[in-house]
Amino acid sequence: MEEYGVDIITLTDDEGITYEMEILERFEFKGREYIALTPAEENEDDPNLEVNILRIVEEGGEEILEAIESEEEMEEVYDELMRLAFEEEEEEE
Repeated sequence: MEEYGVDIITLTDDEGITYEMEILERFEFKGREYIALTPAEENEDDPNLEVNILRIVEEGGEEILEAIESEEEMEEVYDELMRLAFEEEEEEE
């Protein structure tokens, strides 16, 4: 599968600060939806790449991104993200 562009979104935090973020992966896990993001200016090949994983919830018909508070949930979601990443890598080979 070929990709023809990068998915970039702009997020605004509670203090009104905006961030340009690249969508690495959007996925469902255990009946919930999550999104993995990295700052748009980051190099994906950098071993210290900062990845943010947020939960997607719907409020009033609008998608809202929220932080994952539970350490256990974050570990499980991170493991699923890594499984998906390795699965995609194997398919490309």
